[in-house]
Amino acid sequence: RKSTSTLSIRSKPAGAEVYIRDYVEAGDGAEWVYLGKTPLEPAAVPAGLLVYRLVHAGSTPFEGTSWTVEG
Repeated sequence: RKSTSTLSIRSKPAGAEVYIRDYVEAGDGAEWVYLGKTPLEPAAVPAGLLVYRLVHAGSTPFEGTSWTVEG
């Protein structure tokens, strides 16, 4: 059983689509998992190092990383 954590993301403007994937598996072509739209209030995600992607119409997609801990 994989441990879980939570992730909250806000954007300006609101309404950006939020996707995640495992950082380690990203190099192996891991698929993006859709979480919802911003503001994203605590969403359950796998614990560990994640890559997140924000996509909003009319804007360049943004990617970042987040280390989430169990709990």
